[in-house]
Amino acid sequence: MELPVRITKYFGDDPQPGVVECEFEDVDGRTHTIVDKVYTFIDRLLSEQEPYPLPGTVQCEVLLNGKAQTGGSSFGFVVWNPPATSQSLSY
Repeated sequence: MELPVRITKYFGDDPQPGVVECEFEDVDGRTHTIVDKVYTFIDRLLSEQEPYPLPGTVQCEVLLNGKAQTGGSSFGFVVWNPPATSQSLSY
């Protein structure tokens, strides 16, 4: 699954091809931030001269999605697992 993100900040070219910060909101409107290499989120090179924020996506896996038993609010757990790294991030 591809999770839509906003690429909000460029940190520099080291390490290549550059590192950016991205944000996305969960179902409750809370903002989460991911920092990784450019190609994790977009298929072209970026620089600090870009008109941020830019649209991007990140590969993830939905582990659980549904309604809570009390209150009826939505919930879900996503594992962020970009193909370029072996790290994952859980929410």
